[in-house]
Amino acid sequence: MMEAIELYELAIDYYKRNILLLCLDQKTGIQALERLFADKLVKSGYIKKIEHQYRRHGVRNLIAGLVVATGKVFGKLYYRNRNFELTNYLTDVFNNHHTYDKVHIIVDNYGTVTHINTCHLVAKFCNVKISKGELRTKEQRVDFLKSKKKWIVFHFLPTHASWLNQIEIWFGILQRKVIKRGNFESTQDLDSKIMDFIKIEWNQKNAHPFQWTYKGKVCCA
Repeated sequence: MMEAIELYELAIDYYKRNILLLCLDQKTGIQALERLFADKLVKSGYIKKIEHQYRRHGVRNLIAGLVVATGKVFGKLYYRNRNFELTNYLTDVFNNHHTYDKVHIIVDNYGTVTHINTCHLVAKFCNVKISKGELRTKEQRVDFLKSKKKWIVFHFLPTHASWLNQIEIWFGILQRKVIKRGNFESTQDLDSKIMDFIKIEWNQKNAHPFQWTYKGKVCCA
């Protein structure tokens, strides 16, 4: 817990020194819901009314990373939620950020993250050899991903502490601005509206670092 908070406090200084801090997580089961009738907009004396009946068009899973120092977000959408999708996402992250001297990634300790394929991907980008039969247990894989000898370093949050991941704040913004009252004619329409929000409304117009005030200390009543 304290490790993540200390990283947040150093994020801007790290960024100036060409070190990237990224908060990464997955928002799963985003539903593409099409309202059966159009909204009735606000007018004098009446509140906005939203149709409660809808048609389902499927679900999508978003993997996204927040650059703590700038607030910019890099996201990709997938139909499934497996290690295959995560390593596909991480490949793009590593390719797009290889000019940094070091990349720190804050994540939950889900099995998709601690999978052996994640270790092989990191080893490939860091030019580290993994011998056959090595990293058999989850503990060994976590230790490898956390090792500071590489230029890619993972930092795992404790169980039930996902709220410490700053990307969760941004997921809340996405939920309010796009998903909660959205009307999507298909999963492709959902994809388009989410990616437009990320690339245009957020990254180009509104991206900013979040002011993190929690210091990891338990307050007494």
